Amino acid sequence: MKRRGKKRSIIAIARMILTAIYQMLSTGEVWNPTDLYKIDMPEPLKEKQKEKAIKQAKKLLITEGIISESQLAS
Repeated sequence: MKRRGKKRSIIAIARMILTAIYQMLSTGEVWNPTDLYKIDMPEPLKEKQKEKAIKQAKKLLITEGIISESQLAS
């Protein structure tokens, strides 16, 4: 909502919910909240988010002193 605005975020959430409902009705599958992200998120975006999470985890480990940058490079 911060980046795109309130109306766009409402539409995006509604689209995800409708996609999940359609998928459930067409396959007869029961509700599983984690499936919502699998249905709606394109593969390149998943990879981008994974890379960002890894980068943040490395930064956190370095700032907390758990590992050093030299250990991270090897």
